[in-house]
Amino acid sequence: MFGSIRTKILEVIEDQADKVKVAYRTDRSQFDGYPAVIVSPSESEADYNQTAPQSQREVYIFNVRAHYPFTEGQDKADIALEAVVDQLLTIFRDRTVLGSVADWVVPVPSVWGYQTRGEGTFRIAEIKLRVVKYTQ
Repeated sequence: MFGSIRTKILEVIEDQADKVKVAYRTDRSQFDGYPAVIVSPSESEADYNQTAPQSQREVYIFNVRAHYPFTEGQDKADIALEAVVDQLLTIFRDRTVLGSVADWVVPVPSVWGYQTRGEGTFRIAEIKLRVVKYTQ
């Protein structure tokens, strides 16, 4: 399920999020444009604390992390990332946006910070997508 859900999240971002220049399934050492977004399953065990097997539902948590180079100044980076986060939150508030791969999705604003990568220092903003699929 992780693969099909992540693929659909990327499709939705590519089709509907015009504030995002490029979206990737995996981390990159270089980006082909900015703002760049990476979609990955959450590595935080705490994100899964309400996933009970007896609930007949599976919960998948994805991090959608947007990157913008800090070299252009914090104001420009923050403005670009605010636009990305606002647009992604709006898109994923439609609980059925992922179609048949999920029963519903809830977007949650997450962390803002800085990250040093091969290309330099980046301003980052993250949202978490809590995706639920009911099982039989």
